[in-house]
Amino acid sequence: MILMSGLQPASYVFILGKNWKLSFAELLAFMKTRGSKFRIVDVSDSFIAAEVDEFAGPEIVRDLGGTLKIGRVMAAISSRIVEAAFVKGGKTAQAEVKSMLSLNHTVDAVFSKPSDRYVFGVSIYYENRRFLRSSRMLQRFIGSCFKKELVLRGAKAKFMGTPRGREPPQLTNVEVLKKGLVEK
Repeated sequence: MILMSGLQPASYVFILGKNWKLSFAELLAFMKTRGSKFRIVDVSDSFIAAEVDEFAGPEIVRDLGGTLKIGRVMAAISSRIVEAAFVKGGKTAQAEVKSMLSLNHTVDAVFSKPSDRYVFGVSIYYENRRFLRSSRMLQRFIGSCFKKELVLRGAKAKFMGTPRGREPPQLTNVEVLKKGLVEK
């Protein structure tokens, strides 16, 4: 699940490696070679957001050496609301974020495989450094919302957090693979 303004559901976010310019060039060449129609929506030094017409899915990450993760946009929440909720600590804005996650049926989309037990993680990537200090709070908030919703549905849910010293709070691609988060 990705939270950003300006993106529409069915958009994708590509988390780039250390040399983001090379990773970006590789992604553009990859899409062009396969004849995929795409439109870049946003670019930062850690991710690229794009609308892609023909997309094979996140499994293509194996073919992209410079792309660490690929995520599909499930919900979009404006940066203004995220700032009010987590940078400024506004309780009303936090309630609005929680409501938007529910209204967009985000939990249904993210946890589409029926199960009575889920293990999941949340990674925070931002385009503006003003969100760095509040990124851990945002990660915990989203994880808590998901976990509460899953428990209400009768499922057991385990939120996989990140070590306290890791800023911003992001699961590594190795952690995602070892825990089988994509498959589960």
